[in-house]
Amino acid sequence: MFIAGSINATTSRTPVSRQAGNPDAASLFVWRAEGRSGMMAGPPGTMDPVSRAHAAVDGRPVSPWLMLGLLAAGEFLGMTLWFSATAVTPALVAEFHLSTGQAAWLTMAVQGGFVAGTLVSALLNLADLLHVRRLFAIGCVLGAIATAAITRAHGPTEAILLRFATGAALAAVYPTGLKIAAGWFRGRRGTGLAVLVAALTVGQAFPHLLASLTGPDSWR
Repeated sequence: MFIAGSINATTSRTPVSRQAGNPDAASLFVWRAEGRSGMMAGPPGTMDPVSRAHAAVDGRPVSPWLMLGLLAAGEFLGMTLWFSATAVTPALVAEFHLSTGQAAWLTMAVQGGFVAGTLVSALLNLADLLHVRRLFAIGCVLGAIATAAITRAHGPTEAILLRFATGAALAAVYPTGLKIAAGWFRGRRGTGLAVLVAALTVGQAFPHLLASLTGPDSWR
């Protein structure tokens, strides 16, 4: 059994075994708290313990670069939601009869939602209470639902609130993805994070490319 997250009790950690002379060898620790015990496996300072534990359970070697590629693809697709409405602002202005201020709020609401979502996530310590990959997936799905719901919005206020919800959902995508990537790399961590940031940056710009290719009339 693998225990991750915060333990609100006095916890003792006892080393069970360590392969001497190999800094990359997995270390096993027994955690005891409130009568429960479990084991956490992972090379110290290299990978996220939960991710490493799942790789060990699967019994198959997992390439960090393969995981980075999959994570970069997820970040790319997830972050396309950021400027999805901004890229078709003229069409939305005509659809909802937006004023200049309301059109600006279509973009600002995403940033505001992202800040609010990040604050809530930090206060609730969601990245430690939930499995990071699950949190990442939940953020992507909720952001996609909020973005798709704009096609059914009945007014500017509803559209702006949905953009705020999209930004809040992306707070579980952007930082969480960076945490996952950092957990899979030690020596090349900077390279891994650079690849991830590049993927999410291209993802943010992709809606503008899509809008230029399809035209504003097909914004739905």
